[in-house]
Amino acid sequence: MEKILETFDLTKTYGTQNAVDGVSMTVNKGDIYGFVGLNGSGKTTLIRLITQLVRPTSGTFKLFGEEFKQSFFQSVDAEKRISSMVETPSIYLNMSAVDNLKVQCTIANIPIADNPERLLKLVGLDPTSKKKANSFSLGMRQRLGIAMALVVEPKLMLLDEPTNGLDPEGIIEIRNLLLHLNKEMGITILISSHILTELSKFATCYGFIHKGKLLKEASAQEVFDSCKTVISVECLNAQLLVSKLEKDFPVQLNGASVEVQGNDQTMSQILQVANDNKIVITNINKQEHGLEDYFINLIKSVDTNDTI
Repeated sequence: MEKILETFDLTKTYGTQNAVDGVSMTVNKGDIYGFVGLNGSGKTTLIRLITQLVRPTSGTFKLFGEEFKQSFFQSVDAEKRISSMVETPSIYLNMSAVDNLKVQCTIANIPIADNPERLLKLVGLDPTSKKKANSFSLGMRQRLGIAMALVVEPKLMLLDEPTNGLDPEGIIEIRNLLLHLNKEMGITILISSHILTELSKFATCYGFIHKGKLLKEASAQEVFDSCKTVISVECLNAQLLVSKLEKDFPVQLNGASVEVQGNDQTMSQILQVANDNKIVITNINKQEHGLEDYFINLIKSVDTNDTI
């Protein structure tokens, strides 16, 4: 598998605080890499290090299998172009979307031609509109920022919280756009976010960062396999229900509740077993443990070990 981005013990220190602390991570070609962490965990700082907005205290990184060099940002090699949107889009508020893209083309030394109109249509903005960016909604500004990042036709995009502050409709639009860029245009994407329920809908792999340290990297399948659905059952004969379920399901008695690990069909199966054995159920509910639970459990285990 081709490695697009690798970092090696990458560290950034401010005073006595390591904002990024010895991070070694790998982003493979074709990934949508979900970079997960609490606010202040080091996500933005790491993206700033990769984009050379700040310089590392120590460590290094590779892009496209080569040691980093500044020319990646002005690369004439179409297979080694990268772009980014860090924190908020860098747009000119007194200009229209088309004019913003024309300026970006000039900065990137890209022929203007029909590039702005094509990119604006791609991200869902009207290329004929003369409306200035200062009257854009937050979602429109985010889409314009992504269009500006696409000017160089990158093979790697680094996006810092692109859905932050958007309403549900805007989040869905950005998600669908990123999926299109990844699947149809072959762009590898690293996206930082703390909106984990949304990230879980399209990321192919994850890196979890906490207090500047990369805790773990995992594929989406690994995370999914670790996120179980638990059915909690209260009934008049809990011990009997446990004995009837344990041959087919992971089950345990937790106080007065029978807890069963399963899937969407498990609840109906439990009800059938209870009915067959004349067990009266007084309450039943399902708890789905997703990416948020996975991440919270991960940082809890680290924080607990740190205090021991």
